[in-house]
Amino acid sequence: MPEDEGNENRRIYRILVVDDEKETLKALCSTIERAGQFRSEVVAVESSERALAELEKQEFDLVLSDNRLPGISGIELLTRVRENSPSTVRMLITGFSDLDTARQALYEADVNNYIEKPWNIDELRIIVNAALSRKEEREATRATEYDSVAEALMQVRELQAEIPNMAHETILTDRPKLRFEFDSWREFNKFTFEIKKLGNIGIFDVYNFENKYVIVVSVNLPTHMRVGK
Repeated sequence: MPEDEGNENRRIYRILVVDDEKETLKALCSTIERAGQFRSEVVAVESSERALAELEKQEFDLVLSDNRLPGISGIELLTRVRENSPSTVRMLITGFSDLDTARQALYEADVNNYIEKPWNIDELRIIVNAALSRKEEREATRATEYDSVAEALMQVRELQAEIPNMAHETILTDRPKLRFEFDSWREFNKFTFEIKKLGNIGIFDVYNFENKYVIVVSVNLPTHMRVGK
């Protein structure tokens, strides 16, 4: 568990770690448990078969898996995780020789990140903390679902109209944001294309969450407010 006492009342994140090498598995779990930012409950298994059994028993917030496993590969395992639990963060560990495969997994299994072997302790902690932070933020602020690009753009224009009245500090620190969900990939792409045309509104984040296409837009700092202007 992270040692930060200020996190005592915070949510405990369930993390599943999969690797068929016992020492590597032990090291991965130790690194994650000491990540420091989140409280966590780590379950360690040595095969994809055992991982699937654990996934049937409970839902995990994050699954971190080596690619080369007995039975089905890590990519296949994470693909099943995506199908059964879309909101679970999925990470793949892979060697240098498998990098092309890992990049393919970013698309096929919708892997959130991949980590190269030999992995760095500090880097792994940063990646895990960042992934859980994004998950926490997404779940805390659910997006509004839109089937119509025109309807979503109307909300963006309302935000645009407010920009001249916003304090410099508000734009700098809070970066007002709007989140939009689309069931249709085509509508999502149309909306993204229109947002890219706007000078004072930018794309802050895009992701897939519970089988929906989500885009977060935010206010860009106007030219006259930028440092040195």
